Amino acid sequence: MLPRRLLEVLREYFREARLVGPELFPGGKPGTVLSRNAVNKALRLAAARAAIRKRVTPHALRRAFATHLLEAGTDLRALQVLLGQVSIRSTVCYAQVSPVMIRRAQSPADRLQPARATAGEREVGPMVRRATGAPVATQPVPSPKTPPPRRAA
Repeated sequence: MLPRRLLEVLREYFREARLVGPELFPGGKPGTVLSRNAVNKALRLAAARAAIRKRVTPHALRRAFATHLLEAGTDLRALQVLLGQVSIRSTVCYAQVSPVMIRRAQSPADRLQPARATAGEREVGPMVRRATGAPVATQPVPSPKTPPPRRAA
């Protein structure tokens, strides 16, 4: 799941670096990869250049990636696969409720379809009220995922 621009940059890097081994980012010695310290140092330098004052770590980037995907509506199971996690329990820690997700939550009552007003009734907002003031039952809007109820034969 690489953005197109990043894929272009990586392809250019591969052409220029002329890598000979299977390592994506080789270390200073043949057959080695970048060390954890080298990655952290590069990330600190990039954060400093971008004037980011908070502590930035690879795990913080991973967590931000997961949070943005969840806020964009990505399914938790799909996120598990994208993060390469075996257990869904490992992925659940990323499913903390954010203010964006709370604002996006919709009340089931908002999916109710108002009944049509008939003689002796009047519409008041999403509800229909009888002349006595008692609300009339409304019908839920069927979900596209839910099959219609079966009728008895």
